[in-house]
Amino acid sequence: MIPVFTACSLLSVAFNDAALYIKPIDDLYEAFALASFFLLLCAFVEENDVERQAFFTASGTTKHFMVCILL
Repeated sequence: MIPVFTACSLLSVAFNDAALYIKPIDDLYEAFALASFFLLLCAFVEENDVERQAFFTASGTTKHFMVCILL
């Protein structure tokens, strides 16, 4: 994560006009890293996909909620 953030920051400083287009690269990489970490934690909970789904169903975390974001 640190090398990608450093490279994006350096490019944003060097090319100030392109910083608007460089910042999403950093955000996408951060989202990918967090999603990968979440999947790793899910693998530690239960290794089998069926057992993992049963675990989340029993714990009540599979409820779907509508999230409204006001900008």
